[in-house]
Amino acid sequence: MQLSLRAAGSLLCVTLPRSVSMATVAGLSTTAAASPTMVSATDLFSAWAREGRDEKMQSGHSLAVKEMLAKSREYFPDNYKFLDIGCGNGWVVRAEAKQEQCKSAAGVDGAEDMITKANRLNSNCAGTCTFYHSDLLVFQPATKYDVAFSMEVLYYLSDTQITTMLSSLSSNIVEKDGIFVFGIDHYLGKKFRVLV
Repeated sequence: MQLSLRAAGSLLCVTLPRSVSMATVAGLSTTAAASPTMVSATDLFSAWAREGRDEKMQSGHSLAVKEMLAKSREYFPDNYKFLDIGCGNGWVVRAEAKQEQCKSAAGVDGAEDMITKANRLNSNCAGTCTFYHSDLLVFQPATKYDVAFSMEVLYYLSDTQITTMLSSLSSNIVEKDGIFVFGIDHYLGKKFRVLV
């Protein structure tokens, strides 16, 4: 898999061919509005946790997530604090906690059953992992993080919600010199544009 990596100031862009792109708080906006008849993402992912479908999400995203974090790692500060936004069952948090330079790793998710499962699977984190159940748009952690990561969360948000989330990341979640790395799958029918 070939990746393109570009850095300018606090902007970090890594492009995965055909499926995922990531950047920092430079901004990404969706032009498609969510259907009012759709099931909420938190309800959907809670059901998936109960049905064991979270393991399929993990295996489906594992390669892309590993590549994204590996290519981004050179921008991580020493002894960094890591937050996974939309952490699901916590697999990325547990993996990141094993990194030598990771001081602490946390995850937040709006799907209560995902957080319940993350806490249940947390036994091999040896106290370095913390999980929070919260609406992602209003999450206010007690500490700021050097690295925030998210896989696919922005896909499920409206333009206004993306703006709210990016503003919160910038002012309340990510340290001044921290970075936000995110991935988004591109599906037909869902249009994205990068804002400059």
